[in-house]
Amino acid sequence: MTDRRELDTLLGRLEASFDAQITRAENEAASDLAFSLRQDRTLRQRVERRPCEVWMDGSWHRVAAIGPDVLVVGDPIRLLVKTSAACLRQSGGDIPGSAPEWLALLRTLARQGADIEIISFAGARATGRLAAAASDHAWMEGAHGWAAFSWTAIEGIRLVRGD
Repeated sequence: MTDRRELDTLLGRLEASFDAQITRAENEAASDLAFSLRQDRTLRQRVERRPCEVWMDGSWHRVAAIGPDVLVVGDPIRLLVKTSAACLRQSGGDIPGSAPEWLALLRTLARQGADIEIISFAGARATGRLAAAASDHAWMEGAHGWAAFSWTAIEGIRLVRGD
């Protein structure tokens, strides 16, 4: 009879140990999944509910709105920065609003005949009237003739006059 009780006790301990091992493995798997999901968040997803500033042209600027691929500084717009070119940091103030995508914003500005300054990654700058926002470039006309910048060359666009 003692052997039977000892066997039942041993089996009970083994079952408890096995259940604890399964629980640990499940918790670890859930933790790994949650960690992986956090890693796949886009820049926009990380900052859209947090007050932030973007670095552009030698200083920090408070972000007023965030679009799928653009950060907007100012209300009215003073500066547009592509999220692919953004360096951000936490700031105080309000949570940024939402904005349309880069190309839609620039086509609206082109329709308005906005005067802009384009700041390129290469250090080139041009100021003039935004005449077109095509699928792959910005076309502007200024005092020295026309200038075109591919989207991949542009770090940001400063609004000189928006109306």
